[in-house]
Amino acid sequence: MGTDKNRSSFVNNFEIKLDKTSKVKLYHQLYLFFVNAIENKELPEETKLPSIRTLSEDYNISRNTVTKAYSELESNGYIYSLSKSGFFVKNPDSAEPNLHSKEKTEDEGIPTVESIIKERAKEKSEEKNDFVTENIDADSSVLKNSGTFILSDPFSNEQEEQNSVLKMPSDNDEKAILTNTGDLVKSSPEKRKILSPIEDYVESAKTAIKENKNLLEGNKIPDLTGEAPLRIAIAAFLYKFHHLEVNPSQVVVSCNKADILFKLLLLDEFKNPKTSLHGLLQLAEKSISPKKIKPCIAVPQGFHSSLVDVFSAANIETTEIPFDSKESIAALLEKSEATSAFIYSKNTDSKKKKQEILEWAEKEDFRYIIEYDTSTEISDSDFVYSQNFNGKCIYIENFSNLISKSINTTAAILPKKILESYKNQYQKFGCPLSVLSQMSIADFLIKDKLINYLSSIEQI
Repeated sequence: MGTDKNRSSFVNNFEIKLDKTSKVKLYHQLYLFFVNAIENKELPEETKLPSIRTLSEDYNISRNTVTKAYSELESNGYIYSLSKSGFFVKNPDSAEPNLHSKEKTEDEGIPTVESIIKERAKEKSEEKNDFVTENIDADSSVLKNSGTFILSDPFSNEQEEQNSVLKMPSDNDEKAILTNTGDLVKSSPEKRKILSPIEDYVESAKTAIKENKNLLEGNKIPDLTGEAPLRIAIAAFLYKFHHLEVNPSQVVVSCNKADILFKLLLLDEFKNPKTSLHGLLQLAEKSISPKKIKPCIAVPQGFHSSLVDVFSAANIETTEIPFDSKESIAALLEKSEATSAFIYSKNTDSKKKKQEILEWAEKEDFRYIIEYDTSTEISDSDFVYSQNFNGKCIYIENFSNLISKSINTTAAILPKKILESYKNQYQKFGCPLSVLSQMSIADFLIKDKLINYLSSIEQI
């Protein structure tokens, strides 16, 4: 890292701790820093983030690392980019920002992810927008100048002077490609297909339509918990993705995370929690009014997700818990008087925390843990769900985080007791995801297209 004199004002104000010895990849550490800072309001909306070059030089990390972190932040709605201006913080739950003009500074001359993709799309519209060939400055006006500068690397300051009109490379040339995960790689045409899952997903969608034409004319209502082929495919994928052993019969499919969470919160287990009595006390319970327990869900400190509105709509209060505290998680949960807990997979990064939160849940029949998986890497990482032997944990995977935001598919793995309550309460409803959409995802997963894509990205 450079001296304080040479460091950017952003770096002087915010100390980003990156552990280069950690098993967690640097881009993901950087991503998590910004997510936490944005969700905790330490970085207000419209805050200008340092350029890729600046952050790379200040922290002595590769530009690809910064690019990948920024791309993931942008795809998840935490930041947005303006051509020739840079990256800016936005509220992930708000509408698209008003892209008003901003003054360009000397440090902002590097093309943004969005500007590169848009420029390449204009230059060669027949190519898919899941990758971009970058051999020119994002400002297309350079084509009109005789003294053209070509960026050999779109995120580099190194310039190569060219005194002739820019010539686009042929399809046989090796090109620099910016993947939809933020990686910048050199690739020949035959290797480009693996850099985005969209083309493979389109093929799966075509297969689903071809093999299920009868569904287009029929009146079949999707099964409440999802079609069997998709539930089986999800169980197989989760085993390969995180080595999670899942019974397909316990998989519930939905159209998005908010929908499945809202339905769960309306179940009696969350809406009207109560302690189950046993033996003679159970008989006595029928003649007395059971003690009512006010529902309250523990959420991570600084919880500013769009899911806040889901808890509000379900009329269930939330209480924030500092899961990164050195204090016992079980003790914090006991003090909070929460009846259940909603956590992200990153909140329980040690076996001790997992054990503590499970021990807390097992002390009362009405306590449950809802674990939302935020990981995008193939790993045997321990999840609370993987240590859940007494049916106290609900695991949620949102496939829009892995494929594309436009592919709204979420899966929840429910304990048997919760599953029965879910079926009883929503027995007259069908799955909100269309059968054809389900069959498309099923084909995409069962043929290992997603797991192969994730694996190929990690090897870049």
